[in-house]
Formats: sequence, C-alpha cells, structure tokens
Amino acid sequence: MIPNPYTNDILQWRDSLSRMPDHHFFELLRMYLGDIKTPYNKQNLIEQLSAFLRHEDNKKNIAMLLSPIDVLILASIDALPNPTHEKLTQFFEFDFSISELYERLMNLEERLLIFRVYKDEVAFSFKINPLLRSVINPLLTKNVLIPSSQVVGANTFSKSRSNNNEPRLSPSLLAGWISFIFLHRDLCKASGDFKKKTVIQIREVFPQIHNTEFFLYLTTALYNLHLLKLSEGEFNPDLKNFRSFASMTEEAQFSYICAAACGRCSRDILHVKAQLVCDLLACIGEKSFTKAVLVRAAYLQLQKKGTARETKRRKSRFLTILEKESVNSSNESKKNLQEDDDSDNLQKLVSVMHIFGLLQWVGKNESSNDVYRCASWVNEIQKAKNSSIVQNETSNVFQGSIVINAGFSVTILQKLSLLTLLDVTECMEIQRLDGIAEYKITRNACMRCFDTGKTPEEIKKSLLPTLAHKIPQNLEFSLDDWYKSYSSASLYKGYVLRVDTEKEGAIKNIPEISKRIREELAPGIYLIDFLNDEEASKIINKAGLDFVGAVKKMPYESKSFSFPLVSLIDQNKVQEKNENVGLPDGKGVKNFNDNNVKKFMDSLKVKLKTYDFESDQADALLSRINRKVIVNEAQLRADSVRPEKNEASGMDFLGKIHVVEHGILSKSFLKITVSETAAIDGVTEFLGTPLSIEKQNDDALVRFRLESSDEIVILSIGQAQNIKRIRGSIFKETKY
Repeated sequence: MIPNPYTNDILQWRDSLSRMPDHHFFELLRMYLGDIKTPYNKQNLIEQLSAFLRHEDNKKNIAMLLSPIDVLILASIDALPNPTHEKLTQFFEFDFSISELYERLMNLEERLLIFRVYKDEVAFSFKINPLLRSVINPLLTKNVLIPSSQVVGANTFSKSRSNNNEPRLSPSLLAGWISFIFLHRDLCKASGDFKKKTVIQIREVFPQIHNTEFFLYLTTALYNLHLLKLSEGEFNPDLKNFRSFASMTEEAQFSYICAAACGRCSRDILHVKAQLVCDLLACIGEKSFTKAVLVRAAYLQLQKKGTARETKRRKSRFLTILEKESVNSSNESKKNLQEDDDSDNLQKLVSVMHIFGLLQWVGKNESSNDVYRCASWVNEIQKAKNSSIVQNETSNVFQGSIVINAGFSVTILQKLSLLTLLDVTECMEIQRLDGIAEYKITRNACMRCFDTGKTPEEIKKSLLPTLAHKIPQNLEFSLDDWYKSYSSASLYKGYVLRVDTEKEGAIKNIPEISKRIREELAPGIYLIDFLNDEEASKIINKAGLDFVGAVKKMPYESKSFSFPLVSLIDQNKVQEKNENVGLPDGKGVKNFNDNNVKKFMDSLKVKLKTYDFESDQADALLSRINRKVIVNEAQLRADSVRPEKNEASGMDFLGKIHVVEHGILSKSFLKITVSETAAIDGVTEFLGTPLSIEKQNDDALVRFRLESSDEIVILSIGQAQNIKRIRGSIFKETKY
C-alpha cells in the first residue's frame, strides 16, 4: 500500500477544524452537512466532512468553481514557505488591495480549499486542503504565478537597437567612469544631484548615454560597495578594493552593482540581493515579463532562500572584504532580510536592473503594460561563463587590443576584462567612450600612478601585453622624466619620530620600531607607519622607549563641511523570481469555462426557488451560492441556516438595535435606508460597516464607515426606515 504523501497535512487539517471556535465550527459543518444532531462528537463530524470532500462529484464541482484568481492565490500558498497573511499581502501588492485579499482568503477557507496551521495561539499560516490536492495540483502549473507576456502591436523587440542605443554596464564603461571620477572628484551638489558642469562633462565623455540617472545609480552603487570613498565632498576610487571586485566574473560584478545601487545594507543582505539578480537573470531566459511579474518572482525567490539548497562557492577576496564586519550580525541580517524583501525594495532592484541594461524593454502586452526581457548581451555572458559564479578573469588580455600614438593618445580596440583595464588605464585619463574607448596618457595620471608605488618600468610592463608594437620612445622618455620630477620632492602624512644622535642606534636595533620605519627623512628623523595614536603609544611602550612621551600634535581648528547625498533617486516598480517555480511555458493557467460555472450556479438558483423557504433562509442560501460554497443541491437545506434576525424596519426599534449590534460583533456589512428628510447630501441608502452605537434617551446613533469612500458618518437608528445585514463569509464573523 502506497503511503499518502499528505498524511501529516490531513492531521493538521483535522486539528485546524477542532481548534475552531464552536460558532465557526458548527456554522461551517451546517453549510456542508445540514443540521447537526445532538449528542454529537466533533471527530465524527470532521470525518463526515472528510467523506463529503472525498466524494468525486463534490471535488469535481469544487474544482470547476475555481476562478483564475482563486488558482493564483492557491498557487502562491503552495509556493511560498509558511505563507502568512502578511507574506501574501506583500506578494500580491500590485494585484489586490489588503481588504480584497483578506476577503478572498476567507472565501477560500469557507470553501474548504485552504486551512490555517497555527504556530502558537495567534500566529498561523495557510495550507491547501490535502483532501482536495488531487483536483487542485493539476491547476498549479509553473506559469500561474509567473506568466510570460507577449508583445503586441508595432513595438517589437529589435536586437540591433537594443545593443546599440540603450545604456548598459560593461568593463569598459566601469573603467571609463573610474577614470572620469579621478578627473572630476567633486561630482555632486549638497543635494546629491550632479553639478551642472558634471552633467556637461558626462555628455562630452559618454555621448551614447543621454540619461545621467545611469551614472547617479552607478556612483551610488560604487560608494555603497566601498569602491569609492568620500572625503570633504570629493569622491576617490579605492583601486585596491576595485581590483578585488574585478576578480569576480562580469555577471557577479554587475549583480553586486545592481544590489548596491538600491541603497546601503548589511554585507549578508548585499550578498543575497546580488545572488537574487544572478538567479533572476538566469531563469528569465528568452522569455518576456511585465515588471509586476518580475517583482513577484523576486519576492518568491527571497522567501525560498531559507529552504533552498545551499550552493557552495569559493569566495573571492572581494566577498571576504564585504563580509569582514558581519561576524556578529546574523540576527541583524535576518531582521534586515525581512525588511528588505518587501515589494518597494524589490521594485528598486528590478528598476535598477533595467536602468543598467540587464533588463531591456521590448514593448507592451495586450493590457498595455511594459514588457521586459533579459538583455541579449547578458545571455551571451551566461552562456560563455564558467559554472562558478566567482572566478578570476585574468586571461582576457589580447595583444594588439591597444594602440598608442605619438601624442600619447590611446585607443582600446577590443574588449578587455575590468581587471586588465584597471592596470592599463591607471596611467591614463578618459577622453571619450563612444563604442571605442579613447584615453590619453598624461603627467597627472602618471603622478597618481607613482603615488601608489608604481615605477615607470611597472607601467610599461602592464601596457606591453596589450600592444601590437613597442612602447613609443618619446613615451618612455616622458615616463622617466615625470618619475624623476616626482622623486625630487615628497609630501608625507604620518608619524614622525625624532631622536637625538646618541639614541639613533638604539632605535634602529629595536625590531618593533625598525620594521615600522617607512623613510629616514634626515639623521635622527624617521617617518613611521603607525595607524593611529593608540597603536603608536602601544608600540613605543612595548619597545621600552618610555622617554618618548605622548604624541605631539599641531594645533588646528576643525572645519565643518557637507557631504553630498548618495542615495539619490526615486525608484519604481519591480518583481521577483522563484528558484523552483520556473518561469512560464504557456499563456495562462488553464482554460476556465465561465459558461459552465454560470450554468451550474444558475441551476442551483433555479432549484432554490422551487423550495418554500423563509425569506432569511433563502437569502442565506443564495449568498452561499454566490460565494461558491454550495457545490451540490443537497446543501440547499433550510436546516443548514441558523435562525437569526438579519433585518428590521419601521417602528421595530429594538429589532434594528439588535441587527446593528450583531453587525458590529460579526463585522458584517449593513445596508441602512433612511427617509428623504434624514438624507445626507441627498443620499438615502448607505452600505458599510457599523463601528459603534451611542444610545441616547429617545434614540441611538451608529458610527458607520461607508464602503464606497471609507468616510465615517453618524446615522440615527430610530429614524432609519430599514436596516439589513448583508451576509458574508463565516470567517469574518467575530474574531477568528
């Protein structure tokens, strides 16, 4: 005998029923089984309900009555780990309002399609009813949650224009932007926007990229990755960190840039976001999607991170740098992940992926929504890359890829890795990047290169592998001449130790001190590479130089200055990816036959009219038909409806009070009709939710929230001509 894979779920479903308040339990049972005879046994009643759901005709009708939206919500409950109401609200933020989703979930509960699994007395998540899995599972195809879109009309995707006209990240652009920042360090105003002169300079150097928003995001990302430092309002590239960053694959580099452009976050969350970008691009493939679907896919992927299989990968030096400060941050990271998986943050991520060219706009679908696909150049990178996400790209060096003319102008003809470009362009200044990168070897750039410790020989050594010819002699002469000029004077920043002549020998013979001497500036005067005052005092004391004393400092006045804001831009909508629910194959969920559903429901309504039921009973049964709770004619029974007063009118003051009080308790809708003399702005009929009653000597007033506008009005119960309770899901009645 094959064991039932849903045995545990069946036990949870039974437990969920047994934990219901008696009011809900018996009302639910009456809807499906009719009047409950006493004495009764709860477990026997649950078994009877199980038998009802196992009946093939009932299961068939329950499945037939499912709408595409029902299936969409069921698919999300099936795909999300521990799908709570909060998670589902975030997942469907662009599809339903909070109240609409709440109503739909309660309706699915009432129809026995889902149930609650409690973690404690309050917290719960939803699950699909295991007794209905056989008819629900075939509907949960992989394109239910993440449907692809087809472009319609004249706006079709053009590979030729997509690669040439849209801005995109590339090693060449990153190297060019680094060089640009070295030339123009004061990019931003105090507000965080680029200065006017910066915008003009960007358009001169990067004429292909018309929207400077691209570079605002890029600057934000590089700053948040600690690849740019900010001091006194000026940016300064950190080439050491850049080289570690460049040791990763292009895909990993671009993923981290997209993640960091959304704002600052912990190292762990940055890693999660970067991986999310990689995963999202990998699963999109050749298909196209709306932004809303991409955000949904990204949310699903983030939620699955906790249960998805762990992928072992070798960490690059750059990842090690990013994780240095995260040793004690595991709890904080979990909190940040919960805060970062909301739709707003995912919108930012998808929007940034589009701005950086990883996603390309391909047109509009039949609903006039923008449709996007993975950029063709990203697909090419994915096809060419090794299976490891983090690996070195040091071999991408081509002889003859760089040409240097007599005026020291440099043209880069072929694609080089970012790591190679950083080494090659360190002694250059960007002139123009328009398809082909044009640089110029300048004295200032070489001086900056010498500051890092490089010599003319090392500069020439980095250039030679990329040249088809020898380095021009006039360039060799200029490099040597600039270095000679550079070496003729030095400006130092550090700790200076001065000792008398008789103590020089003692200083040089102390290992703790001698190994920290960077330069002997003059007899008895040494430049020491202490990191700070604390380290200086510690090493001096350890060396036994108690005669040195404390660090002597020059008096100075601190100056205040403002820093440019880096998180600059208002970012739009986005979507998400799922690791196990692959991206779609076809158009929709299934072919829903609305005619069959309408025919079935109409037959139930016709049958209901043949019975001689009380008005309240008929209304209650009709409401159940409309809510798709009735799945066979046997449920059209008068004894399944609790006798209760749901309507009062005229002089029946106590009856009207009772209906309003019941409406407050059950959180039901009421329809209150007043006379023309009591009308508000000409309105005599009000639909909404009663909030409270204020009783007076000869009347009672109800605070009433209108369904149409959410406005709260005060209505007189005594003057009301008619008050009627509108029945809804039993799960909305009282607190459940």
